[in-house]
Amino acid sequence: RDQPRSRGLGDVYKRQESGSPDSFTIRLTTQPLSNVVVDIESADTSEATVGTDSVILTPQNWNTGVDVNVIAFDDVFVDGSHSVPILLSINDAESDDAYDVVPDQSFLIETEDDDEPGFILNQSSLSVSETGTTEFTILLTSAPLSDVVINISSSDIGEAVVSPSQVTITPDNWGDFHTVTVSGAADEIVDGTKAVVLRLTVDDESSNDEFDPLADQLIDVVVSDADIPGFSFDHTFRN
Repeated sequence: RDQPRSRGLGDVYKRQESGSPDSFTIRLTTQPLSNVVVDIESADTSEATVGTDSVILTPQNWNTGVDVNVIAFDDVFVDGSHSVPILLSINDAESDDAYDVVPDQSFLIETEDDDEPGFILNQSSLSVSETGTTEFTILLTSAPLSDVVINISSSDIGEAVVSPSQVTITPDNWGDFHTVTVSGAADEIVDGTKAVVLRLTVDDESSNDEFDPLADQLIDVVVSDADIPGFSFDHTFRN
């Protein structure tokens, strides 16, 4: 009787997270006398799954084989690419005994991440009185695997300040809008309208590494003067 073995498996399958399912084929190289059951398992179902956990190869379909779908799991995290082993093994209890000696096999699914790190602002410019307040929001475009810290600074704290000056965004609240308040700095000087620039910077040391390369973003703020020029005097009338 011919020596049983398996064939038809590629070494590596590349799939994008948001891509359509792909498939591979399992077939035998020799005809069995009875059914052969091959169990299939993904080593990491959070990254890639298979369409079935087993296939049956019979004396009739042994050489045409059975197709199995492979699906890259589309998550929301910026987690880079992953190599996921797909494991195949003969189910000894349900298979032709001649195939029990066939060693387990595996191949890799390379899942390519389709999530890009980034953050967006709901405003690119603001206006505020030196005695007033206004707001803007920060939103991440995808989920980080760990915290992302964004520092916010004012080019002139004598005219406008921000609160908070640092926003920490976590894997749990990444989809929330994070509000920052901009307050004009009141003075008693008639100094007219002032231009202030807010700078938003990812804190590399405290943030998920995937977000470190992000460019700074700027918000232009126009601060209007609340002081009105004038004078006053005191007087006393004598009879």
